[in-house]
Amino acid sequence: MPFGDLRMVRILRALAALTVAVALVAALFMHRQRIDKAERELMFAAGAMSWNVSELLLETQNLRLVLSEFKRGETSEDDVILRYELLWSRVDIARNTDVAQHPALRSQLVRYEDFLNRQDEWIYEEDGLVPERLVALSAGLETLASGLRMIWIERINGSGFRELAVNGSPTVETKARLERWMLGLVLVIAAYLIAEIYMAGRAQAREQRLREEATQANSAKSQFLANVSHEIRTPLNGILGMAHELAETPLAPEQHRMLRVLEDSGSVLLATINDVLDISKIEAGRMELEFIPFDLHELVEAVCDLYRPMATEKGLSLTLICPDECPRAVRGDPLRLRQALYNLVANAIKFTASGRVEIALNSLYLRGERIRLEVSVKDTGIGISEEEAAQIFKPFTQASATTSREFGGTGLGLSITRQIARNMGGDVTLRSAKGAGATFTFSVMLGHALLEELPERLVAAPRRPLKTAAGYPLRIVVADDNRTNRILVERMLTRAGAEVTLCSSGEEAIAAMARERFDIAFMDIQMPHLDGVNATRRIRERESRTGQAQVPIIALTANVLSHQVEDYLQAGMTDWLAKPVSRDDLLEKIRTYLGDDLSSAA
Repeated sequence: MPFGDLRMVRILRALAALTVAVALVAALFMHRQRIDKAERELMFAAGAMSWNVSELLLETQNLRLVLSEFKRGETSEDDVILRYELLWSRVDIARNTDVAQHPALRSQLVRYEDFLNRQDEWIYEEDGLVPERLVALSAGLETLASGLRMIWIERINGSGFRELAVNGSPTVETKARLERWMLGLVLVIAAYLIAEIYMAGRAQAREQRLREEATQANSAKSQFLANVSHEIRTPLNGILGMAHELAETPLAPEQHRMLRVLEDSGSVLLATINDVLDISKIEAGRMELEFIPFDLHELVEAVCDLYRPMATEKGLSLTLICPDECPRAVRGDPLRLRQALYNLVANAIKFTASGRVEIALNSLYLRGERIRLEVSVKDTGIGISEEEAAQIFKPFTQASATTSREFGGTGLGLSITRQIARNMGGDVTLRSAKGAGATFTFSVMLGHALLEELPERLVAAPRRPLKTAAGYPLRIVVADDNRTNRILVERMLTRAGAEVTLCSSGEEAIAAMARERFDIAFMDIQMPHLDGVNATRRIRERESRTGQAQVPIIALTANVLSHQVEDYLQAGMTDWLAKPVSRDDLLEKIRTYLGDDLSSAA
């Protein structure tokens, strides 16, 4: 049973016990009414006296219990102060009642007041709750409780309380027996409530401990994924980068086919890494969404353009239905929307051997500037049975083992797609039958935007040598402890006309940038001895001391979780690129941060 349910059960049991206690008191009172109306006030006073004594004892015991818990570090100073003030209030209540005029009880109340007045001198001080004082307080409370308990026992077993009634009356004897039963039951209930409070405290402490362990386990998992991502992305950067560079050299047709297999395999591996990282972000609640203007029509058309060659290769028709009333300018997260559509369209093509794949958009304007967008991806593929449909949205789950063997995949795409839809205020639904194709409907909530707010379309710049405005080649420093990555980035930038200085560590990068002036730097994050983050901090400190302008530093990293990227930027890095990187990625960053300093021919 979950801890929240256990706490609720304990609360309900405690309330039930209190209800029983109240019912017992009420029943005793009514019975006294029926037995002897004339003695009602006297017996009520006796019952009130007994009740005040028991409550005072209970609050004394509660305070001693809290003091013991405080010594063990299981409760806070605020709880001690609260229990202390509750005891004071119980003394005040007992002192202001008529039954407190009983000599023995009044004497005990005076002792309580004198003792608590002495404790007031230090208990509210900032450092008042020191162990020596707490021990003295607990011992004093035990002494007071012992004296009060003796009076209680004497009056219960003797004739103290019954002196308020008529001696020798059978009615009084009956009432005394009932009173003893009632007090016994109240004590049992009080003990039960104390036990419930104690067990609830232990359960809460255990729950907190398990939460901390779960948090530590989740942090360990995130660190493990970050390490795995780095260890896979780093060599993958060399594989895909060199494959891309090799594709631009003269090759025979058979070599081109083999190279394409190499690039496709690397891309599948990269997509798998990205899916695992995305599901980790979702489970950790770290998936962040943007809310920016973008061109919806352009985004969907780009998805179709990307997958149309794949569909044509399989002999499928890929069609897009986008009604005129569907808005073009919207606000939302275009990256995550594109990712979800990639997953749905790729699955539709993968599981369809013949026929067609159809993408249809439908929009509905809601109140204000909200737009509900529905994108349906319909195929004529193998279809999904009702039993399989209940499983496919779970992480690492596919429709069947046969599907996994025949079509491959990690089983993460649909789970990620559904989480993206739900994070964007929508959902993913499925209509399908075995052998009759499938229709996935992806819905999200978007905002309205103006056409003037859409970002300008980027036109690919011609590949010309990278030169400064003065006509000199750009001077770039590249720091990476991996030799393959250094060679790859050097080749990409050298072919673009830049002069590249290579460094194998953070220390070398700092020394190089202190000796010479560079236009831009590309810095790996995980390097031995001095990593890229700390190297950047030292470079920024030197620039600040010497009054030099900051050189743009771009992180080249396989660790791209949101909190990691935030650390890079806070350390002084200008931007970041996720491995594996391409030459276009590098040139885009260079033009972004050196655009005004480049020659018009670059």
